[in-house]
Amino acid sequence: YWSQHTCHALGFNLQAGLTLYQAITAYIDHHSCPPIKKQLTLVADRLHQGLAFSTSLNQAPIFNSEIIALYKIAEASNTMMTTSLSLARELNQQLTHKLNTLSSKIEPLLMVILSLIIGTVVIAMYLPLFQLGQIM
Repeated sequence: YWSQHTCHALGFNLQAGLTLYQAITAYIDHHSCPPIKKQLTLVADRLHQGLAFSTSLNQAPIFNSEIIALYKIAEASNTMMTTSLSLARELNQQLTHKLNTLSSKIEPLLMVILSLIIGTVVIAMYLPLFQLGQIM
């Protein structure tokens, strides 16, 4: 999730005309997760020192190696904005697919749990009525 959100924010900030350093610092300023904020601050510091974005990302465990490789290619071809937005779309599709798969696997389990709860309530309601029939 964080990778997708970060790529999306970087893409839109770059699309707005900000430099890469400005885009990252703007994202850091509005981010609420302290561990991600800390890692991105390290990336921004390395960028400010003159290191390449992909090199800066190597030391921060926010992105996997495939995304870092794509950013390295994007730096070489000067397509950071389109790469960030494309990565965000792809990661969003992957997340949606994983969530759909998870929900389709959890649904039968939830149906069993719900039926056990309803069955217990029904038995608890009718059991006293059956016992009254035996007393009379």
